[in-house]
Amino acid sequence: MVEFAIVVSLLMALIFGTIDWSRYFISRSNLINAVRDGARYAATLTESAADTVAVRTYTRALISGTAGTQALGLVKVTFAGTAGVDRRVRVALDSFPFAPATFLVMQAAKKINVAAEFRREQP
Repeated sequence: MVEFAIVVSLLMALIFGTIDWSRYFISRSNLINAVRDGARYAATLTESAADTVAVRTYTRALISGTAGTQALGLVKVTFAGTAGVDRRVRVALDSFPFAPATFLVMQAAKKINVAAEFRREQP
């Protein structure tokens, strides 16, 4: 009985730890894909304030669709570079909350930060 209790407790910690880390990496991968798609969409637009809002809305919709929850975190859109030389767009998601299912491996909630940068397609 004592050996079984020791083995089961270690096995449960290993199983739940694997589940938590898997959930974290799947969530992070889905967020990376959503931000990358948002940056790809932004690369086809101009640099107006309305386009920045459109990119934020588009990216938030992708985040809501992939994460299965409402879009949290802060979506930043930055048009960088000089006209005709090096025009880039960067979309970043800061402080997206991830809450672990158990306390065994991750002691507290994590914040996921991801970003993607694309070269602009318009002159």
